[in-house]
Amino acid sequence: MRRVPAAPSAHRGVGLIELMVGMALGLVLVLVAMGAYLQNANSTRFAVQQAQMNEEAAIALDLLATQVRLAGFSTAEASGTRVFRGLALLGCDGGFTPASGTQAFDALRCNNDNTANDALAVRYEATRFNSQTTSSSHATNANAPFNCSGTGITLAAVNGGSAYLADNRFYVAIDNTNNDAPSLYCRGSTGGAGMSNGTALVPNVETLQIRFALTRAVVAGDPVPHQITALVDPSHPRLGVPGGEWTRVAGIDICIVVRSNTPVARNGLALDDVTRHLDCTGTARTPQDGRLRRAYRTTLSLPNLRPVLPLPYQRDGADVLFPYRHL
Repeated sequence: MRRVPAAPSAHRGVGLIELMVGMALGLVLVLVAMGAYLQNANSTRFAVQQAQMNEEAAIALDLLATQVRLAGFSTAEASGTRVFRGLALLGCDGGFTPASGTQAFDALRCNNDNTANDALAVRYEATRFNSQTTSSSHATNANAPFNCSGTGITLAAVNGGSAYLADNRFYVAIDNTNNDAPSLYCRGSTGGAGMSNGTALVPNVETLQIRFALTRAVVAGDPVPHQITALVDPSHPRLGVPGGEWTRVAGIDICIVVRSNTPVARNGLALDDVTRHLDCTGTARTPQDGRLRRAYRTTLSLPNLRPVLPLPYQRDGADVLFPYRHL
């Protein structure tokens, strides 16, 4: 009898070439998946750092804007005159000198260094309606309002009466308690000549630059000029401290530069493609620390110093021009 060949087995083994091809395809798929994951992860980290910068910039600018808009705020005495009458806003190129900025408001002096960070001082009458107080009750103002650093302000003599006079100074310094992060700081008056310690408010703010919007010269008895003629640095000869033409200031331009909290992955990109940014002067910068940076800017009016209607200027007894009528 003739033997019939057996049918090929359905479980025949895989050849070496087939095995190698399969492994190569699997490795390619793994590498593609890993690349997509890493790219996604880096993009997420990049987005998180950008969100952190945007959030901290929004907080810093909102805080500064709130203070600037309060500059010069005052209630009225029984006679109808303002409780607080005086210079309410000062800016310093390169910060205060000495840097502590603890002098009385009218005695503040500036470095006048346009390569360093600026500083800003704001004064207004603090009340329970515009400042946080130690009391949660709106029926009484028995407790003093806080200054910008969270310290209570004591009642002080103001123009023959008494009031809680807020005197807050803002500047950029290194926060040694937070990994030496550059931060927006505040130091506030506690009433009279006392000043609180500097308090870090917002981290990763490394630049503060301000400019003032000037109108033409003002004349007592004439309508308030509103047309802006120039944006100038605080050290401009028309301003200066003290005795400058601050009645010409109709607004303020504030610019800050905020950095990311940590360096970002470069993913093979050149440093210039990752950290390059424009600073507050519009100059391109490429920091070497691998952190993202962005400049943020806002322009603010001074509602307590410049009326909506062009009212005549009035001269106070201290020979100071005010762009408003006494209430």
